[in-house]
Order: sequence, then structure tokens, then C-alpha cells
Amino acid sequence: MPRERPSVHPGSLDWPGLLLVAAGVPLLIYGLSAWGERGGASGRSGGGLGGGLGGTLGPVAAGALALAAFAWHARRTAHPVLDLRLFANPAYAAATVTAALTGAAMFGSTLLFPLYFQVGRDTGVTATGLALIPLGLGTALLLPVSGRLTDRFGGGVVSAYGGLAAVATTVPFAVLGTDMNTAAVEGLLLLRGMALALAVTPVGIAAYQAVTPEQLADATTQVNILQRLGGALGGTVFAVVLTTRLPLGVEGAFHAAFRWLTAASVLGLAGAAWLTVAQRRRRRAEGG
Repeated sequence: MPRERPSVHPGSLDWPGLLLVAAGVPLLIYGLSAWGERGGASGRSGGGLGGGLGGTLGPVAAGALALAAFAWHARRTAHPVLDLRLFANPAYAAATVTAALTGAAMFGSTLLFPLYFQVGRDTGVTATGLALIPLGLGTALLLPVSGRLTDRFGGGVVSAYGGLAAVATTVPFAVLGTDMNTAAVEGLLLLRGMALALAVTPVGIAAYQAVTPEQLADATTQVNILQRLGGALGGTVFAVVLTTRLPLGVEGAFHAAFRWLTAASVLGLAGAAWLTVAQRRRRRAEGG
């Protein structure tokens, strides 16, 4: 990318904002992750989705309060450490929200699929790692292509097609038995990896294309934060759903967890549709 000279002096470092973000994001992610672990532990004795929340409510509440305080502070500061005024841009807002939704489906599934092999299919650790190779391979194959497709058709359109493929490759795990044919499982993982490359990467590109060069530093940070918050929330929900259902049967537990993963993929698809509309309106406004 070309080197740009900032047109506006950034001012002094926003120490209050930096401290609030630096405390709020880790506390919220830690609290959500710990909820997934403790919720699963309590779920074995019938604790349900809220069973493990009591011990992690403090970090979740503290993180949420710190981020809310930062949002209040940022609106009253000339040069906040993260400029939340970027969300007034409809294309950027749609892209970042979609990044959070696709982050839940992507990062959450990295927890769910290893458990699917180890618990659902009684596969060893090494064999599980080998079985997951097609998932990463599919993503690696499509990543270079997704960037070129985004430049040509727009991030919303490409992400929408990727979202459709992600939903289609998740549904079989939600309805078929854990003894599904191995070749079919590996084929679905390969296709899902390709789908994730199309669903996730174009969203970040679209967010960066929607801002000016001076705003790019804020945009990259915000997209990364929201993707990880979405991933933490997705992983927590999938873990709690799975472990609370395991005492009732392994196959039913994985069916429930994959239904939630399907729902997360559908939300990501809805976000991509929103992004597509926002990008088209922006192009019309610019006369393109």
C-alpha cells in the first residue's frame, strides 16, 4: 500500500481510552471463554446454558462496562484511541458487524470440529489433526482467489456466496449421524474451508475499502477486535450447548451444536447481504 501522510495531526495519546479498551477486550473475551469451560463442567450435572455463568459474570460485566465507558469517552474526545465515528459509514458498519458474525462461525468451528472427531467419532489426537487438514487446505486454496473476486465483484457479494456455501456444508453435520462416511466428512471439510475463505476474508477487505487512508489504522483494529469477540462468543455458545447435551447422548449433542453453528453461519450470510446493499448504495451515491 502507498505511504500516506496524515492530513490531520493525531494529537496526544488517548491514555484513558487506551486503558479502557486494553482492560475491556481481554476481560470480555476471558469471561466468555471461561463461561464456555465452566458452563460445560456444570452442564454435565444439568446446569444448562447459564450453569457456568455465575463464576464468570464478574469479568464479563467488567469488560462490558469498560467498553461501554470507552464508547462514552470516545464520543467526547477529539482524538480517541479508536474512532467509533467510523460506524456512521453504512458500508463500514455492515462490514464490521459481518466480521463479528463470520468470526463466530469461523473461530467457533475450530473448537467444535476437533471435538466432533475426538468425542463423536472416537478419533485419537494425531488422527484428528490429520483429519482436519482438508479444512485448512480448502481455506488456503481459496484465499488468493477470494481477494481477486472481492476486487471484481465486491466484498458483500463474495461473502454472501461464501456464506451460502458455509451453511450448505454445515447442515449435514446437524442432521446426519456421527458415523458419517469418512470420505464424505473430509469432502465437506474441504468445501467448508473454501467457503470460509470466501465468507470471511472479503468482509475485512470491504471494511478497509470503505474508509480513508487516515482511518485505516482504526478500521483494522476494530475489525480484529470484533472478529475475536465474535469468535469468543461463538466458541462459548457451541461449547456450552455441546457439553450440556452430552449426558443425553453424543449424537444428539453434536446435532444441537451444529444447529447452532448453522444458525451462526446464517447470521453471517444475513450480514453479507446487508453489506451488499450498503456497497451498492455507496456506489450509486458516488455515481459508480
